[in-house]
Amino acid sequence: MAEKRDSKRSIVARSSTTSIVQFIIIGALCYFSMKNNQALNAKNTELSTLTSDFEYIQGSLDETTDFLNKAHQDFHKLQTRMLAGQGIVPKAHYAEISPKERADVANGIMEKHDKQSERITQLQKSIQGFHRAELDRRFGPGPYYVEFTLNISGRKAFFTIETAPNDLMPHSVYYFMDMVDRHVWDDTVFVHRWDHVLQAAPISIEGEDRYDEAGGELSFPEFSDEYQHHEFTVGYSGRPGGPEFYINLQDNIEYHGPGKQAHSTVLNDADPCFAKVVIGKDVIQQLKQKSTDAIEAVGVDEEPADLVFTSIERATKIIPSKRTFEAVSREKN
Repeated sequence: MAEKRDSKRSIVARSSTTSIVQFIIIGALCYFSMKNNQALNAKNTELSTLTSDFEYIQGSLDETTDFLNKAHQDFHKLQTRMLAGQGIVPKAHYAEISPKERADVANGIMEKHDKQSERITQLQKSIQGFHRAELDRRFGPGPYYVEFTLNISGRKAFFTIETAPNDLMPHSVYYFMDMVDRHVWDDTVFVHRWDHVLQAAPISIEGEDRYDEAGGELSFPEFSDEYQHHEFTVGYSGRPGGPEFYINLQDNIEYHGPGKQAHSTVLNDADPCFAKVVIGKDVIQQLKQKSTDAIEAVGVDEEPADLVFTSIERATKIIPSKRTFEAVSREKN
């Protein structure tokens, strides 16, 4: 009987110990989960603050640029009010203001413009640093490989892109990889409307709008001279850029580089270029021919009654294997 009682006590003790260990483990997991959530929320808050600051200063910079264009007129109005208060007849026209007076006004405005530009550059670097760290945390070291699965006239086709180095285009690459991770580009389309680019749009083949899923656009049009718009590279359209992206069907440096488009002449910015096709260039050539056929069917300067699409079934991050690198090497040759 004594042995049975001792055995029961031993079982109860082990059970109690196991329960305590389980409780400690669960408590530790809850604690670390809470800490991770707090850290993530803090980073999201930091990014939101940086983006808001950037948008505010960018807007202020635009206002300053507009103000510079009419600085002489504004100076004349101010001078008129000041001299009238002193009983002095002002100069009749701003052209009569001395070159030194006009230079002083212009220099003051340019100084303000330069300070704001410097602040914007600092904010851009902060956003880039934040996203460089987030890329490493979420996706590991770059570059990253994303495989696209297409449906071309009922037949599946594939191509793979390689992202730009994280140290060159971290903001643009993070924005894209985040969308891929959230499956934003699954069940979307390429639009066959232009012969120099093939543009992807976040709409379904049935025409359902999926722009809200993209989560906004870039904070600024990131660009690197070391990663430009050559044939088969991938860039963002619009300003500041995204969510639409396009594949360059030719060398487009003269069209999409710094200051080359109407909306980029003032700030001398450019479309962000953030990836390149490394496998499946023959598929891209097929899509290019499909665009050419669509354009010829309606005329270069005519708007088609119905746009021609190619379905993007999936866009998936893949882990490159030896076979992947062999395929990349073959395409280079």
